[in-house]
Amino acid sequence: MKTFRTRLLPLAAVMLLTFAGHGIARDFIDATVDQAIDEARRELHSENLSLGKTDGQPSAAISPHGDLLIDGAAVPVTPRQRELLLDHRGRIIAIAETGLEAGKEGGRIARRAIWSIPALIFGGEKAAERFERRIEAEAARVELKALAICDRLPEVLESQQRLVAELPAFVPWATMTQDDIDDCAKDRAQALARVDKMP
Repeated sequence: MKTFRTRLLPLAAVMLLTFAGHGIARDFIDATVDQAIDEARRELHSENLSLGKTDGQPSAAISPHGDLLIDGAAVPVTPRQRELLLDHRGRIIAIAETGLEAGKEGGRIARRAIWSIPALIFGGEKAAERFERRIEAEAARVELKALAICDRLPEVLESQQRLVAELPAFVPWATMTQDDIDDCAKDRAQALARVDKMP
């Protein structure tokens, strides 16, 4: 049976040769991750926020100006409805920002894993086991950080329901329920339990 280390060795060799050939350094990897996150953040704020599709309905989105776009066409809205659309959009973006920050931490975990490969290759099975435990612990902490979105879900549900009451055209895309909040809380509790068990 292949061990964790022997499974990793071929991949490690390829990665090390690739990085050596291209002169990739820690700072470059971090900068690449940061650049991708920053670009995603810019897109969040400057582009239409997709509400997805529901059964039998076209796609919908909220524009940066507070337009409700259904199948690409703007639905006439009052100033109050536009205000609610912008509020709802902002709350969803805040959740996405939390996910982006967790993604940045995940990128740094990947970088630390990459630069641990030489020690892993030559450190034997105990080094491999320590490596695996450390990466699992760090990944669990990142997951817990990402699940901070659970704190924001109730306010998103509230903003959704305000839109439902004021803008009938929005109703088909109001798909969030209390179950989503409850499921997130359960996932967070499980992630916290995993972190608590780790050294």
